[in-house]
Amino acid sequence: MLVKTSVRDAIMRKLLSLALWVGSIAVNLSAGTVSYDFTILPYAPPADAPAGSSMLQVTYLLSDFTFEANQELDIEFDPSLFGTLSNATAPSGFALNLFQPDDPPGAEGDFSAFNTTGGTVTGSFSIDAVYLGSDAPGPQAYSINQYDAQGNFVAEVSSGSTVPSGDTSVPEPGSFWLSGIGFMICGGWWLNRQRSRRVE
Repeated sequence: MLVKTSVRDAIMRKLLSLALWVGSIAVNLSAGTVSYDFTILPYAPPADAPAGSSMLQVTYLLSDFTFEANQELDIEFDPSLFGTLSNATAPSGFALNLFQPDDPPGAEGDFSAFNTTGGTVTGSFSIDAVYLGSDAPGPQAYSINQYDAQGNFVAEVSSGSTVPSGDTSVPEPGSFWLSGIGFMICGGWWLNRQRSRRVE
């Protein structure tokens, strides 16, 4: 009985430590913002772009983000609003990949910036894009994704929407971490309840 109790205590301590660690990451990431600004470029889109489209340069600035090694910033481009993506730039320490909107048909485009070293981001990201909309571009969905050292996807760490430059509102924390914290707290409560019943 004593051995079982000590094992349960060890599991409980690990669960609580993990919940606190996850919670601290969630708070850190939820405080971050990805702001955007855009400029209309003075040259015409490619000849195969739909009539009425224009060329934009979109610039992203990250505030209060600290990346772990092998984390990716992924910004989505709605295929109904964006065409060809090109000329991507990122601060040092990031490797870039572009996935074109509507390839395959209906698929979101992606601006993928992969960080191999970790640390605080200094500098901005930018990309040129064919813009198909008639109004000013709005917020875009983004996610922070964790990969292992071999490049295999592990989990979505955080997600949200970009905000216009100058917007100081705080984004909602990613649902992944909130769900994880909830499961861990419930698991800890259940283990503690089971232990209390056996002691009685």
